[in-house]
Amino acid sequence: MSNIYLDIVRRANSTPYLYGDLIAPLSAIPLADMRLSLADDYAFVDFGIPNVLTDNIGKKVIIISKTTGKKAIGYIKAAGTGETYGEELITGWANISYETFLSSEHDITSAINSGGGVEMAQTNNHNVTMGRLYVLIATLILNSGAIPRLYRYNGNGSQFGTFFAMSVGVNTIIWVEPIGGENATTLMYNAAESANWSCTFTKKQVLTPSATGVTIVSTPGGSTYNWESIESGFDYNDANGYTCEIDDLPCGNGHVYKCTTPGDSGSSPPTFNTGAGSTTEDGEVIWTEYNPSGIYYLAALQFTRSPKYGDYRRKRKYLQPIDYSDGADLYSYDKGLSARNTREITFQSMLTADLTRLLEFIEIIRGVKYAFNFYDENGAEHKSLLINPDDITSAPVAPGMEGEITLELLFV
Repeated sequence: MSNIYLDIVRRANSTPYLYGDLIAPLSAIPLADMRLSLADDYAFVDFGIPNVLTDNIGKKVIIISKTTGKKAIGYIKAAGTGETYGEELITGWANISYETFLSSEHDITSAINSGGGVEMAQTNNHNVTMGRLYVLIATLILNSGAIPRLYRYNGNGSQFGTFFAMSVGVNTIIWVEPIGGENATTLMYNAAESANWSCTFTKKQVLTPSATGVTIVSTPGGSTYNWESIESGFDYNDANGYTCEIDDLPCGNGHVYKCTTPGDSGSSPPTFNTGAGSTTEDGEVIWTEYNPSGIYYLAALQFTRSPKYGDYRRKRKYLQPIDYSDGADLYSYDKGLSARNTREITFQSMLTADLTRLLEFIEIIRGVKYAFNFYDENGAEHKSLLINPDDITSAPVAPGMEGEITLELLFV
């Protein structure tokens, strides 16, 4: 059973408030598919699934490391146009102990070992930056004997994980630099075994995403290609993969707007003014900035604990608005020709933090005109109105657990 939650909804034809819905998260993105650049000026994400990221330009993206649960948060700026790369980082090789070793710039043209001892060769040291995405492509030709192992070293000279098990042919390794520094290098290794091979190499920074990826900025609609935040402990190269969530923003700027002049909105959302009480024209519609008590809703209101199944009750009621002029509350009657489906949801012991946020939420959606989305225990979405806001807002707020709280919802 999923937790239930509430969200302000944007509807056509001059709905009083604008808000979007949480897109179903992608919860199984393997590390091998993730292209994640977390460094300033090179912020982007790409996991190779068409239309998922590129259809959500302007929205908030949250990448969650599955191992640590830590998040990287940013805003989608634009679709990628194809991967581009920085300069070549491997410029030469130094033979440490191969019996026969020939190289040319970034390639090893011959490495031979008769099996008498451990053999190694290492690239030049080079500078890498924490958070940047790098790709190493090694194309191996095995003439005889054992396949070598490939080791990577971070910018501070420490070893990156375990060795990479190469295969004959093209080997592509993509990773995010976790430390940064001037002592990054690549090492090829054969144990006390005979080997005869050659290999071409290229190592470069990935500068831009492919057509399935998107660039990231630190603010909605901004121009600074950084992530808004990367939590401490976020795993840059999580072997268990990642979850991706995409949030539609309230007008893309964290504000709520009330329709003060109704009409038909434009074909695309306008750029909303953010000053307190400021107005924005949208076709025939005029929106007025309206944030009670400065409350911003950048995400849905999700309850820490959901009601038990027995605390959901379906009813039929006849409803009549008190006053149509300003989205007033609703009278409800048990019978009537215009009876509507309602649902009562009772929280036997709502946490104080949940009630506090619910009371703030009610100040935005209170009234007959102000619909919001209710997501039930099965994840189904219902456009709803709150029938009993006064009953809830009169409930006392005390430390710890609250008493019984009941939401009466009309599905519209």
